Amino acid sequence: MNTLILFEQLLVLAAMAAVGFLAFRLKWIDQPSASKVTTLVVKIFNPMMIISSTIGRSSGSSSRLLLQNFILTLVYFAVLTLAGFLYVRYRRFDPGSSNLYMLLTVFSNLGFMGIPLVKALYGDDYIIYLVFYLMVFNVIAYTFGIRLAVGISDGEAHFRPDMLFNTGMASCIISVLLFVLKIPVAAPIASFCSYVGNMAIPLSMMIIGVTLAQTSWKDLFTPSDCRFIFFKMLLLPVICSLLIRLFPVEEHLRTLFCLMVSMPAASLTGMLAEEYAGRGHECNRLVILTTIVSVITIPLVSLI
Repeated sequence: MNTLILFEQLLVLAAMAAVGFLAFRLKWIDQPSASKVTTLVVKIFNPMMIISSTIGRSSGSSSRLLLQNFILTLVYFAVLTLAGFLYVRYRRFDPGSSNLYMLLTVFSNLGFMGIPLVKALYGDDYIIYLVFYLMVFNVIAYTFGIRLAVGISDGEAHFRPDMLFNTGMASCIISVLLFVLKIPVAAPIASFCSYVGNMAIPLSMMIIGVTLAQTSWKDLFTPSDCRFIFFKMLLLPVICSLLIRLFPVEEHLRTLFCLMVSMPAASLTGMLAEEYAGRGHECNRLVILTTIVSVITIPLVSLI
């Protein structure tokens, strides 16, 4: 079932990227236009998707399970951050490239691929566990993620006010308040957030397609790319899948953790890299490659 669902999601992703690819080749969109769309996704559409993901969500799970899941969520991002740091130190990248590969390692596609996989495998009741990952993901993405993206251009991870005061961070705060306080939201507002947020995924994938249209096929799967793909998509998930057995938590929470570790790089990384450093092209290429190989690596990791 994992493989079938994954193929379906990859097909949808590929179709969205193909639209952007064809639009660029047919000259319906150019690079300046794509950069403006990137800004819209990062500052409007993605924040709305964050808010929409928590509206009306409630949990029937025990406090013990929710606490275990929250701890695993923190462990998840701590492990990926440490793994990214060790990888760039081992590869001895220049400071700018180190930030780029850290960004790709820490932030994975938990939303677009994670949500349908979890829903199909475990049902709607388990979506709430994934929401924890998504909320922490977005809090870190719009703080630490922006910090890394800013450092891609010159190797310096400067502090900027928009790392804390931006629409993405605001949406994370709103989402947490909606979930924790169980604040009711009027149906028209919920619909508005859903409609606007739904534009984030297709537009971000179209931008990846635009990037692919500008990429020489000879530049794909370089030796450096293959080493990173092996590290992120196979070595790291296998190690995490073995180590997570040591944690005294529920089996389905461990399974969810392993599934999240196996996800490919998030399309948001390319959005941030382009918005703050102008290197979205390189980032999006690796997003595409990790997504392609995930159809093989996720079933392999699941065997463990």
